[in-house]
Amino acid sequence: MDGSCNNLEHPCWGKSGEPYQRWLQPVYADGVNDIRRRADGGSLPSPRQVYQWVVSQTLQGSNTTEPTLSNLAVFWGQMLAHETVLTPGVTVKVIRGNKFEDIPPNCCSPNTRHPECMPIVMDYEDGFYERGHCLAIVRSAAYAFSPFSCTPLSLGHHREQMNHLTAFIDASLVYGSSEEEMRKLREHGGTGAKLAMDYSTGWSYPPRKDRPCKAGQSICDKRCFHAGERRANENPFLAALHTMWAREHNRLVDALRVRGWPEETLFHVVRKIVGAVMQHITYKEYLPRILGEELADILQLSVPTKNYRYDPNLNPTIYNVFATAAFRYGHSSLSERYQRVGHMPGTSPLLSGDFFNMDDYCSPHSDPIASLLSAQAYQHAQRVDNLFSR
Repeated sequence: MDGSCNNLEHPCWGKSGEPYQRWLQPVYADGVNDIRRRADGGSLPSPRQVYQWVVSQTLQGSNTTEPTLSNLAVFWGQMLAHETVLTPGVTVKVIRGNKFEDIPPNCCSPNTRHPECMPIVMDYEDGFYERGHCLAIVRSAAYAFSPFSCTPLSLGHHREQMNHLTAFIDASLVYGSSEEEMRKLREHGGTGAKLAMDYSTGWSYPPRKDRPCKAGQSICDKRCFHAGERRANENPFLAALHTMWAREHNRLVDALRVRGWPEETLFHVVRKIVGAVMQHITYKEYLPRILGEELADILQLSVPTKNYRYDPNLNPTIYNVFATAAFRYGHSSLSERYQRVGHMPGTSPLLSGDFFNMDDYCSPHSDPIASLLSAQAYQHAQRVDNLFSR
């Protein structure tokens, strides 16, 4: 479940909770841990300032769309990012109720600021934030190198960021990246072949968490879905993909029960099938349209390939630059609004209103999964450029 032991000689390669690979060494101010500074020792411009210098303030429109890609490709890319990459931030333990919880530290209180905080305090009005507004930013958690860590202590001479997820396209966003996460998602206390689902609305959804997804008065059950990846509810379309995969798992379980396998065997066989389907769609449909069919062929990424082989010296661990920069290209592909089937054009909420919004799942008269995903297959994505949705 945690991605370990795919390579018996290097069991930690691709495992969840391990540091990213690097192409280049980091440039810390002290060579080990401190945030990078200017050559003269001063502070670098804030990411907010860099954003305003680089990103065009021109609004997107119909003339900025990508004619060869639909929005479904954009959300598939987001799903893949959440399937392979999650860099945990520094957290602190607090007591809520009668149990400990890990939460981000308070980074905007000057009296109690955590040493791992990097807040951006606006010292000017930038057209959106007022002067003095604080953006709470916390550093990524550091990998704990030790004589007993999976990654050798010899590599721990400077701070390294780590990946909370497995490096493989193995449907970990459906099942979790650890045995503990997986057990919480299954029926019958973690022993059933099926994934636990909520049928209270008449449609099958992942079970709900304890708290609402978004602050505000609720007219229905707006709690987040409990899925194998913590960002499942970032937008209703991503939540729809999570729901689709959970439903597909349970459909396959029903189809294969005739085999008479024990529940544990049946669960893991179906888990392998779901992971294989996700891989097939990614390599056959997604990558050729992102990279171009010619480049996909040159890199031997097309399906089917001429031959298959296993290279025990190929490290599948995600690269730091891929996690932080390369696979963020799709942010520019996002549109201002996302249509739903049955909605009049222009009546869907702005993208900013879709974040952590569960309105589409509030006792609908028709299945929202079909409405959300089929609409995106017909709507063009935006071009990858320096224009971003607001």
